[in-house]
Amino acid sequence: MAKDKYYEGFVKDLPSLEGKVVAITGTTSGTGYWASVAAIRKNVSLLLLLNRKSKRSEKCEASLKEVAQGSDCEIQSVECDLMSFDSVRKAAEEVASIAAERGGLDVLANNAGIMAFPDKRTADGFEIQMQTNHLSHFLLTKLLLKSLQDAGESRGEARIVQHSSGARNMTGTPLMAEYFEKSEPNTLGGTSLKEDFQRYHQTKLANMCFALALHKRLQENGITKVKSVVAEPGVAATDLADNLTKNRGFFMKTFGGLLVKTVFLFIKSQSAADGSLCLMQASFGDDVEGGDFFYPEERRVGLPFKAISKGEPVRPNGEKLSRNQENWELLWSKSEEAIGSSFF
Repeated sequence: MAKDKYYEGFVKDLPSLEGKVVAITGTTSGTGYWASVAAIRKNVSLLLLLNRKSKRSEKCEASLKEVAQGSDCEIQSVECDLMSFDSVRKAAEEVASIAAERGGLDVLANNAGIMAFPDKRTADGFEIQMQTNHLSHFLLTKLLLKSLQDAGESRGEARIVQHSSGARNMTGTPLMAEYFEKSEPNTLGGTSLKEDFQRYHQTKLANMCFALALHKRLQENGITKVKSVVAEPGVAATDLADNLTKNRGFFMKTFGGLLVKTVFLFIKSQSAADGSLCLMQASFGDDVEGGDFFYPEERRVGLPFKAISKGEPVRPNGEKLSRNQENWELLWSKSEEAIGSSFF
């Protein structure tokens, strides 16, 4: 398992979060947990943990409260099951109410995600990865935009951060409408590693396109103090790949387990803590503007590198799929259709 190389020094150099309110989805492990630890160490005023209610979420809250001992940081859990629009609506209402007492929400980090799930549907009828990774975050962001605007007005800026991954370019295919629509189980390729990752690719490309399209629309709507930013972790040793071995037959469990071990044996990777650096830079760092995108400087590992600045690629012809206007328009219209209302 990779050891932390950069985390401690990076956190030390982050600016203070004193007086700020931060909400992070998916904090029970991996990048979300380590970003939460960093927020506490930088004296965040209030940290809201948005997770599905479980023993893991209870353990996470207890662990982070231990980290916060002796500080002025307040930590609260807000139940938020991203596989349910009703749960997301309730969570957004609770977050907005809590944040209102402190002048609004400064950072919404849409970090939570699942990978390589079988071709199943949520109770709302949507493909399970797309609703968890994108559609519910789209809804959550819409519902908390007013709170973010309040914080931006009172403290100078607020940030909305999406967490994509290298899978956004995995298959090279553009966004497709059917992945954003209600459908029956096993009608979007069925359950095989190839098709599971095709559906995952759609969600991670959606994260990128949402961040960049949102940046453009915020500007068009005169909302200049709320920044839309996006990050990717590179290759990090988190438990995201556990679904390659869960809920599968003997062959797939064995093959999936070997695949995970092979990736971390032969491909350069980093610890979960180091994998959180780009998320932390986007959420808390200096020199961040709306439309920025950060990934590890060595592509799989390393300190954050700004690959897109204010919506424009730093390197010529970079991120073509993510900057494709047709992808943006499809994402926006189908996401609004899925949640049943316009974003603005």
